[in-house]
Amino acid sequence: MARNSSTDVEREILNSAASLIARFGPERSTIQQVADATGYSKAGLLHHYSSKRELQDAVFELSRAKIHAVYTSVETVPVGAVRDRMVITALLDLSLELPGVVSLMLAPLTAGDDEIAERLDGVVLSASFNGVQENKPYARRLKADVARQVDISAALGAVSVGSLLLPIADAADDLKSQLIDACMRILDHGTPA
Repeated sequence: MARNSSTDVEREILNSAASLIARFGPERSTIQQVADATGYSKAGLLHHYSSKRELQDAVFELSRAKIHAVYTSVETVPVGAVRDRMVITALLDLSLELPGVVSLMLAPLTAGDDEIAERLDGVVLSASFNGVQENKPYARRLKADVARQVDISAALGAVSVGSLLLPIADAADDLKSQLIDACMRILDHGTPA
């Protein structure tokens, strides 16, 4: 049986840690929980990350990089149905690759954890859908976009459920397609014929 590479092991550790941080918060998640979730010993885990802080820093760095990658992939696409579909698709693809990271990205929405939101730079996730509107003050922009933010939150809720179901689904491609269509309806774009 082939051994996992160090990179694969670290991705597994970071994904599991992200899931635990999303569930319990940064303060209450522990190295032992990550070790238990991955099947590695605590000593083996500490070989890769020397402390809880180092592990969490790596988790947030990976998660921010993934959020920024989603934003970068759509930043030149005009706000609208095409951009929204691209963001939803990217997040669902990421949920197949790193479901724990997607859970962490959505934790500020689902758990209201301010520390997670702060460390993730959640503004970039919102900007992925809305584009950057630097000309408007934040308060005016927020008031004007409340309905849109509610729709985005509902669509991200569907992505959150998808991030739990897709990795274990028998027909992941069909489920992914259905989730994308549902998100597009939530975002008031309808379903393509």
